[in-house]
Amino acid sequence: MSRLPRNTPWGEKTHCTEIAIGVFSIFSYQDDNKNPGGLMVRKGSDGFLSDYARKIAVKFGNYLCFVEGRNSKLIYRELLDKKMWEVPRYMDYAKTIEDINRNVQNNHPEYWEQRQKRPPLSERLKTGTDKAAINNANVGLERTEAKQTDKTEMR
Repeated sequence: MSRLPRNTPWGEKTHCTEIAIGVFSIFSYQDDNKNPGGLMVRKGSDGFLSDYARKIAVKFGNYLCFVEGRNSKLIYRELLDKKMWEVPRYMDYAKTIEDINRNVQNNHPEYWEQRQKRPPLSERLKTGTDKAAINNANVGLERTEAKQTDKTEMR
């Protein structure tokens, strides 16, 4: 697990979960509900992001940030496409995928159009950033697993 962000662009966080290596889901619901949170991607873990995603990101310290709803769904879609995140078991898979896709189609139609034209992941993995993103995620996962093994052996 990576170190959690201390501050967010949405104010005080009420809940923070690492959903992929260096990708944090932030909830910061306040009384007025104006700043619900979003996703924060640590620079250095952002190799999986498309150029489009980088353009819509809000830069905040060492993070690229994506507000909950409109922009965060695009990041979930990219994480799914690159096999870096799975819909949690407690969520309805079909409804979640439908919600993500509908959100991206409605809020980012130019991105969705380009996404539909891309070759399948198996073809993209042969070269390019998709391969690098998967390799970076696996290296981070191996490091996390190694740390957990070390802690277990120390007991």
